[in-house]
Amino acid sequence: MTDIRKKLKDIVAGLEGVTPKPWDIDRDTTSYGPHILHGTPAKQWPIATIFREDDVEHFQRCDPDTMREINQVVEKLDKENEHLVYGMHQTDLEIEEKLFQLQEMSKALDSRDAQIACLKLEFAAKDTEIEQLRKALEPFAKAYHAWEQNPKMAQVRREHYARMPGQWPLALEIKVQDGRMARAALAHKED
Repeated sequence: MTDIRKKLKDIVAGLEGVTPKPWDIDRDTTSYGPHILHGTPAKQWPIATIFREDDVEHFQRCDPDTMREINQVVEKLDKENEHLVYGMHQTDLEIEEKLFQLQEMSKALDSRDAQIACLKLEFAAKDTEIEQLRKALEPFAKAYHAWEQNPKMAQVRREHYARMPGQWPLALEIKVQDGRMARAALAHKED
């Protein structure tokens, strides 16, 4: 509790037994200064004598009810302030939690990026390996193509397949699938 709040609490605690309003001022006294009067206009009695005129107005402004109202306003503001401080603290906690989540997500993304980089390296190595195999098989492919184009070889193939009844469609299907896979691999490489 701050000093000013302690003083205010002491003032409010000291209000017990203090004469409440209505107060009136009697400036027509022959004594040392104006009197603060309490009671109804029919029956009033002095509760204080004030020696300076400025003090009279101040004394009248600081009646017990006004001091209690001031204390209530300060207490209400203190509660609102506590609520705001608590809200700010909760917001700070939420921000810290979100920051932690973002850091974890960033770590996960970094890990994924590293995995992607490794996969790219693996793909590049596989592409290099495929290209090497393609170059190594190129002479055989040319020879096979030349062999297929040779009319004598076509006759040999027909005779060969004729000796294997029922296997001709299977052999042809295998050859077609091999050709499709080879074309797909080449098309993928050209992309």
